[in-house]
Amino acid sequence: MDNSKKIKSFTLTISVILLTVCKLYAQTESVDILYLKNGSILRGNIVEMVPNQTIKIRMADGSLFVYKMEEVEKVIKEPKEEKKNLDTIKPLPDRKNVDTIKFVPKMHGFFLNIQFCGGFDTKNVGSYAFSSTISAGYQTLSILKFGLGFGIITSNYSGSISNKPYSTRFNTIPIFIRLNALFLKKKLSPMINTDFGLAYNFSSSNPNSPPYETELTKSNGGYFDFGVGMLIYIRKSTNITVSLDYVNIGGKVTTNFDQEIKDMGSFIMVKLGIGF
Repeated sequence: MDNSKKIKSFTLTISVILLTVCKLYAQTESVDILYLKNGSILRGNIVEMVPNQTIKIRMADGSLFVYKMEEVEKVIKEPKEEKKNLDTIKPLPDRKNVDTIKFVPKMHGFFLNIQFCGGFDTKNVGSYAFSSTISAGYQTLSILKFGLGFGIITSNYSGSISNKPYSTRFNTIPIFIRLNALFLKKKLSPMINTDFGLAYNFSSSNPNSPPYETELTKSNGGYFDFGVGMLIYIRKSTNITVSLDYVNIGGKVTTNFDQEIKDMGSFIMVKLGIGF
């Protein structure tokens, strides 16, 4: 019986030693890679993980970082090839500055884009327009976006009726399909943009100079926008765009005595946008 107890005790001791050695070996031969939702990537060893609460990672230089689980996108483990690989990304000493670590732009999935623009009429000197649009859709293959959008365009027109000068304002709501293509899968990329749809010309002000008896009638028409510009990612899911666009608004404006005075407009516009 004594020999049996000694054998069991010896076997248990050896097992504990082997498990400890295996655990230490695993820690020294692998590295944990922590991916955050803000695009940051940290390499080190996970030392503590509280389910649904926090995760703690120790870097190669011994510094510790603690994050909420809701900030974490994923954690993977990979073999450690060389010690220098642990130092490829240096954590910042200040926790609030961790967003400055290199990020990877989000180049797929749903998007929302808001644009503001202004420009001049190519056919009527002194006529100009301002507009804002909102579009939403899906980005695929990293470089193609397609979606739907709408906006409002206010154009000011100066012209003449019966050889008498006057000016007035027209308001238009475009409803369109958007196609957007990027040339590079990078944070900074040239782009082309095309919108096409319908233009609903819903209101205008009365001429603010003679002949006051004139009444204006507007017809609806097509809407077309073609532009070239640049897209710049400033965060993983946020970008800004700058473009130069040609915008054509279909429809005619006529007077109450059947005088056609204006196409709704062809404009050259500068557009500034922000996307999410």
